[in-house]
Amino acid sequence: MSRATLVTPLLLAALGLPWLAGCGQEDAGPSGPQTGSLAVLSSLPGAAIYLDGTATGRTTPDTLLEVSAGTHGVVVSLGGYVCVPDSHLVAADSAAVTVTAGATAAASFTMTAYAYDRVVVVEHFSNWNCTPCADADPKLDSLMVEQGPAPGAGRAVRIGYHDNIASLNDPFYLANPEDAEERTDYYNVLDMPSIWLCGRRHNPPIGWANPLAYTVLRDSVVARAATGAPLAITVTDGTGGGTFSVHAEITAQAGFRPRNCRIRIVVVELENTLAEPAPNGLTEFGYVMRDMVPDAAGEALVMTPGETLIVDRETTIGPTWGDDLGAVVFVQREDATREVLQAGSSF
Repeated sequence: MSRATLVTPLLLAALGLPWLAGCGQEDAGPSGPQTGSLAVLSSLPGAAIYLDGTATGRTTPDTLLEVSAGTHGVVVSLGGYVCVPDSHLVAADSAAVTVTAGATAAASFTMTAYAYDRVVVVEHFSNWNCTPCADADPKLDSLMVEQGPAPGAGRAVRIGYHDNIASLNDPFYLANPEDAEERTDYYNVLDMPSIWLCGRRHNPPIGWANPLAYTVLRDSVVARAATGAPLAITVTDGTGGGTFSVHAEITAQAGFRPRNCRIRIVVVELENTLAEPAPNGLTEFGYVMRDMVPDAAGEALVMTPGETLIVDRETTIGPTWGDDLGAVVFVQREDATREVLQAGSSF
């Protein structure tokens, strides 16, 4: 091979022959922007924007920049409202929007207030050796008298979980430690009493011994109930042959599609009286969790907007259970909020 054949493309370019320097190389591809923008609007401002299932950290109205060209799923979320896209509908609450490179696409949503009255689920973590619990329990009893279940009118239902934080010998804990511990771990409960309203920790600014603690609790329940719900839940129960059965009907509001939600079914004993006072001095324990069906993890909720889902489950009645049993059914988001969207009870 002669030395003339060793001329490099770089040398050819230096000699002013760039067309030879590029000979045989692949085209670098199209030039210009490969992203576009996406404007997201809603009939009420402040809705969180999700793009392809991921939170953007932005709220409506806003324009997302540098969105890759192609089709994207857009969802917005605002507490207390069902959010339905005005166009590009691929699901009840999701819009499929095509973004073109160098251009701005748009997605808009109409917000409709939740259609159903909310029933607040009050989850109470306690132990028979917990001294502060002896101050909180009577206030929870009063709450159920004033705000508790009534056919079609109750604002709150209560579930009492007994864990082993204060004592390993609590008989209600020993009757079902698996479900109690799993629910305690779910909320990362480290102290007692620990009270959660629709999945949010209730922290009264004053101790439970203060009579005003009841007022704070009641007002929190009333305020939470006022936010409404996108689901309606009705529950009935029955016993026979040593079995406790639960029948629930869950109806989704038109335009609302539950996402990443689970159904939880809890069997509670409404009243339980001890023959001797517990270590904390109490003899009455109400709404004690006896079983979670099928377990504390619950079941995935899969339903379409406007649908009524029928759920029938049963469990064996335990040897330590009394006769005063009832069922609580609630739907909870499995995300960072852990929001309980709705609850219902058979009592």
